[in-house]
Amino acid sequence: MPEADPRKATNLLRRRLLKNPRDVEALLALASQLEAAGQVQEAETLSRKAHRFAPAAPQPLWILGRILQLQGRYDDALAIADTA
Repeated sequence: MPEADPRKATNLLRRRLLKNPRDVEALLALASQLEAAGQVQEAETLSRKAHRFAPAAPQPLWILGRILQLQGRYDDALAIADTA
């Protein structure tokens, strides 16, 4: 089985978001990809956008809290956890 190419996956997700910028599933998948690649600022932005489009969904807040924690922004991460 061939290994997945993270750059290819990232490009596919970006194209998917060009077609539908409100695609919460694609926003979260891309945020996770970018987080893994160390691009936490953009990952944070995408997580916040996903939360705006799906405020009742727990996944955007979970990913956002994880990103904030990785950045050492523990108070912000705790505040996010309190809203989830």
